[in-house]
Amino acid sequence: MLKRIFGKNKFFFVMFLVNVALGISAGIMFLHFMSKSDEKLYENRLQNMANNVSDVTYQLDNYLYTQGMIIDKYAEYIDYEHLTMEEAVNYLLHWRDFYFEIDLVNTNTLEGVSMRGERYGRKCDLHRRFKMNKAIKEVVDQYAGMSVREIREDRSVHLTDAFRPTGIDEYVYGMYQFLELDGEKYLLMFMAPISSLKYNGLNVSGLNGDNGFLMNRGGIVLVGNLRNNDKNYYANIEKYNSVEKKKRVMDVMRRLTKGRFTAQNELGEKDVCFFSVPKTTDGWVYVYRDNISDLTQKDENYIRSIRIIALLVFWLIVDLVGYFIYNRKLSRVLEEMDEKNRELQDANNAKNIFISNMSHEIRTPINAIIGMDEMILRECNDKTIIGYGRDIKNASKVLLGIINDILDYSRIDLGKMEIVPGDFDIGIAAFELYNIVKVKAKEKQLLFTMEINPQIPRILYGDEIRIKQIMINLLINAVKYTEKGSIQFKLDYESQKDGNIILKTSVKDTGIGIKEEDREKLFAAFERLDLKRNRSIEGTGLGMSIVTKLLEQMGSSLCVESVYGEGSEFSFALKLSAVGNEVVGSVKDIKERAHLDDEDTTDILSECKAVILGVDDSKVNLLVLKSLLKRTGITVETADSGQNCLEMCANKKYDLIFMDHRMPEMDGIETLHKLREQAGPNQDTTVIALTANVVSGAMELYMQEGFADFISKPIVANSLEKALVKYLPKETLKTE
Repeated sequence: MLKRIFGKNKFFFVMFLVNVALGISAGIMFLHFMSKSDEKLYENRLQNMANNVSDVTYQLDNYLYTQGMIIDKYAEYIDYEHLTMEEAVNYLLHWRDFYFEIDLVNTNTLEGVSMRGERYGRKCDLHRRFKMNKAIKEVVDQYAGMSVREIREDRSVHLTDAFRPTGIDEYVYGMYQFLELDGEKYLLMFMAPISSLKYNGLNVSGLNGDNGFLMNRGGIVLVGNLRNNDKNYYANIEKYNSVEKKKRVMDVMRRLTKGRFTAQNELGEKDVCFFSVPKTTDGWVYVYRDNISDLTQKDENYIRSIRIIALLVFWLIVDLVGYFIYNRKLSRVLEEMDEKNRELQDANNAKNIFISNMSHEIRTPINAIIGMDEMILRECNDKTIIGYGRDIKNASKVLLGIINDILDYSRIDLGKMEIVPGDFDIGIAAFELYNIVKVKAKEKQLLFTMEINPQIPRILYGDEIRIKQIMINLLINAVKYTEKGSIQFKLDYESQKDGNIILKTSVKDTGIGIKEEDREKLFAAFERLDLKRNRSIEGTGLGMSIVTKLLEQMGSSLCVESVYGEGSEFSFALKLSAVGNEVVGSVKDIKERAHLDDEDTTDILSECKAVILGVDDSKVNLLVLKSLLKRTGITVETADSGQNCLEMCANKKYDLIFMDHRMPEMDGIETLHKLREQAGPNQDTTVIALTANVVSGAMELYMQEGFADFISKPIVANSLEKALVKYLPKETLKTE
C-alpha cells in the first residue's frame, strides 16, 4: 500500500515516517507528563540541577587541566631548547593573543617582561604589583627554595587564587610553571579574567544570569550575578537568613566537595542551592540555585500537549494527501534531474580528459617549433633570418597562449588555478606584449600606442605570467573588435605608504563598444557579444572570463566603460610589491634592456663535461633537447622508451636524466620506479620530468612519485640550463 502511494521516491517516504514518529513521540510525551506525580517531577528537577553542577565542574576541571598542560609544554620547550631571555619572549609572543596576559618573571628580582595585546614586550613594575596581590607573590615564596627540576616533576595544574591586578576591574586567575633562563629561575605565568571561562566552550550557562556563579571560599563572587549589589554570597545569606545559617552553610561548603542546602533569598523566597568544588582549584566553589516554588510548580502543559498532538495529526493527514497528489509528478522530475546531472558530470569528466590529452599532443609539435627556432636565433648571424626567427617565436607564444586559455579555463572551472609570484621587469613584460599586438594592429591598419609612466618601479613582485595573460587578453580583444581608429595601452602607478604600489593598467579602443543589455554576457564563458555583427571574429570566448577570475584571485576586479558604436576602455589596478629603487625609464631604455636580455639568456653553460640521458618516445623532442644543449659541451645520450632507458642505465653512470611522462608500454613514472628498484650505477641519479603534461596538479604528482623537478614543454632554454646548473655535479660544470 505504501509503495503504491510513494512510488520510488524515498525522500517522501522517509518524511512520512518522520511525521508518524513525531506523532507517536508527542503521544508518548503526553502520556508521560500525565503519569508523573508532582513529587517525582520535583525530584527529577533536583537531579537535573545536581547533574548540571557536576557537568559544569567536570568541564571546568578539564579545561583548567588542559590549559595547565599546555603551559607546562611551553615551559618544557623553553627549558629543553635552552632559550635565552630574548628568544623565550619571541617564542611567547606567538601565543599572547590567546591569553589576557603572559608574564615572564625572575623569581629573585621579581622583574621581567609582561605581554598583553598589542603592547607586548613592555617592562613592568612587577615587584609592586606582586606585593599588592598576595596570591601571586605567594607563588614565588612557596617555591623559592626548590629547584626547577623538583617543581617540574609535579605535573599537576598550578593555579593561583583569584585576584584583581592593578587597573583591572574584574577578577583574574593565573596558571604558572617554572623554568630556567640564562641560569636563573623564572616564573612563567598566563593570566586571564575569570569571566573568560564563559567563552571557552564551557557549559556554564548560569554564569550569564542569576542561577549560577563561581565564588571563592570566602564567599566573594568571582563571576556571575546576584540580584542585589552585595558581591559576598555569605553576607547575602546572613542578611536574609541569620548568622547561624551563614555559619552552617560555610561549614558545609568548606568540609564537603559537593552538596546542597536551602536558604532564603533577597525576595523572601527559599532557594535550593547545589555546589561543587573543582578538583583543580583549592579556593573556588561553583553554586547553582533555583527557587523552590519554581521547582514544585505543577505542570500546566497538558492542554498544550493535546494541541500539539492534534496539530501533528492534522499535519500528518495534510502531508499524506499532498504526497499522494504530487509524488508521482515530482518523482519523475527528480529522476530526470538526476539523469541530467549524471550526463553533465560525465561530460565534464570527458572534457577534462580531452583537455589533458590535447595539451600533451599539441605541446609536443610546439616544443619542436620553439626548440628549432631557438637554434636559429642562436646560430644564425643574418639579421633578416633572426627577425624571421623572432616572429616565429612570438607567433609560437600566441599559439601557446590559446592552448593555455583553454587549460586555464579548465583549471578555473575546477577551482585549481594557482598564483605563483616572483620578481619581474614590468617594462620588458609590457614591451613584449606591445611587440606581439602591434603586428596584429598593423594588419588592420590601426594606430597602436603604448604609454608607460617612466617612474614606475622597474622590478615588481607578482605573478608575471598571469599579469601578462590578463593584459594580452584585453589587448587582443581590443584589436579584434576595432575596425578603424586606434588602441591605447597605458601603464601608470600609485605609491603606497607600506612600500607597495598600485599598478594601473588600461586598454582603450575606438571599436564597436558594448550594448547595455550585453554587459552581463561580457564575462560569461563561451559567450560572444553582438553575434550578428561579430560573427567573423575569431576566438574561444574564454578570454574575459579568465581575466575576471584571475583578477579576483589577485584581489582586484575589471572596470569597463563603453559606449556602443564609439569604443570601450578596460582597466584594472593591482597591488604589487616594488623590489629595489630602479625605475622603468623611457621606452628607448626598455627596448635596449629587452634586446640585452635576449642576448644574455644564451650564455649560462659552456664546455661542461657532464653526461646526461634524455628519455622520450618522440625523436623530434630528443633532437630539440640535444640541439639546445649543443653549445654547452654536455654529452647527451638518448633512449626512445622506458625499457631502453633501464638497459642503458644498467651499464653506464649518468650525471642527470630527463624523463618524459607519457610513453607507450612503460610510462615515465613506471620507468622511474623500476630504475630505483634496479641495482646499478643510476639507482640514486637525479631524474627530472620533462613533459607536455601541464594540467593542474601535474607538478605535485611528479614530486610525489619521486622526480626531483619538473620542466614543461615547450622547453624554455633558460629554464633548462638553470636546472642543469642546479642538479649537475659541480665538478662537471663550467659557466660563463
